[in-house]
Amino acid sequence: MTTSVKAPDFRPVLTATITSLSGSSEGYFAKFDLTNVGKGLAILKQITLGEVIIPIRASTLSELEIYHVETANLEGTDLREGKVAHPLLEISYENINKEKFQTIYNIELEKKSGEKFNIGKFTDPDFINNQG
Repeated sequence: MTTSVKAPDFRPVLTATITSLSGSSEGYFAKFDLTNVGKGLAILKQITLGEVIIPIRASTLSELEIYHVETANLEGTDLREGKVAHPLLEISYENINKEKFQTIYNIELEKKSGEKFNIGKFTDPDFINNQG
């Protein structure tokens, strides 16, 4: 059973903030920061941006620790082509008791010239407790 967490003070909570979006002849890249604004250690399990799985370089975030995420080239992905019906940023993580959590944001896309879409912003975060 999946339930929304009403009192996030008792668990790790990861938030995401876009720091840079860049496009050039070399491709389209996104950078964003994850911050553990909750209590306790967050153990990263998976980060998915649209349909793209982002490699994890650091596996844990302590309270208030920031993890800098940089995507691979997003050019040619379904997200960039606007083919993902409901684009999401999904961050899956655990605490030290192996209780599972997710932070899910909607991704607002902005249509650009030539049938391409850029990431506009992350909106409407949902903090989910998947334990139980």
